Amino acid sequence: MSRGLGDVYKRQTVIGNSNGVRDFRGTPGSFQASVTQPLFDGGRTRANLDRARAEIAAGRALVSDREADFLLQVAVAYATLRRERETLAHRERHVGALGEARRRISARERAGDLSRTDRSQAEARHEEAIVARDQSRADIAAANAEFQRLVGRPAGTLSAPVLGRERLPRSEAEALALARTHNPSLVAAVLTRVAAEQRVEATRRESGPSLSARGALGIQTNTPSGLDRQTTQELGVRFSLPIFDGGVTRSRVREAIAGVEQRDAEARATLAQIDAGAARVFRQYEANQQRLVAARRQVGAAEAAMRGVRIEERVGERQSIDVLN
Repeated sequence: MSRGLGDVYKRQTVIGNSNGVRDFRGTPGSFQASVTQPLFDGGRTRANLDRARAEIAAGRALVSDREADFLLQVAVAYATLRRERETLAHRERHVGALGEARRRISARERAGDLSRTDRSQAEARHEEAIVARDQSRADIAAANAEFQRLVGRPAGTLSAPVLGRERLPRSEAEALALARTHNPSLVAAVLTRVAAEQRVEATRRESGPSLSARGALGIQTNTPSGLDRQTTQELGVRFSLPIFDGGVTRSRVREAIAGVEQRDAEARATLAQIDAGAARVFRQYEANQQRLVAARRQVGAAEAAMRGVRIEERVGERQSIDVLN
């Protein structure tokens, strides 16, 4: 139920024939046009406009989030393919080295210097290295297929990526701050909550007053009453104020508020997920840096041990199995 007040100005112009006699020589016709212009709606239009802008911005943030996910997949595919190529090169060298050791042990076995067991051990290690090399080739084929699926073309020469270490976070707190600032999914969650708040505001203002202007023009020709043309012009202003709607608006406001609470919970959950992910990735990065340092030391120690074992094997202090190991 609503109460409306209006002030209408109406003007009617009648044009008839000169003798006052009805004339039906023309075909009767009519034309009518009207326009209504809202002047004031209590702020509903502004609230709906702000909600639409927030929803558009949230949609763009979601698009950015999808783009970031895709770029991450491409980067992972790039790094995986480079790793598999490096692994294959290493295993190719390993197969060559074990093949050379196998031939040398076989020659010594024929000369009676080594036993058949030594030759069998060399053959087993060599075949094991061949199996690992073939597995690397299969892994490269799978990595190539994944790269081509994402990029759209086969991978050529992949150079080592340039890492801007100065742009990486130096502490876990800095990593969390960067994740909160530059994560599109969090931006989308916050903007979705803003859109829900604007929906509450627009729904509340539906119970407010409204003011609108209306204009109308009507033309009727060759009327049955004998008039050549009859023109009607109407201009008015209408003021409306809802009085009673059975609680519909109030229930819609409560529903919109519940939507805000849901969006707020989703934003908090997204923030917690981002914090946990950023902390986990930063700790993994630190652990990988330590593993890299330890692996380099391990490689250096293994190379030194290998040189020593070969020397000792030549002088008879080591067995061939020690060289293979």
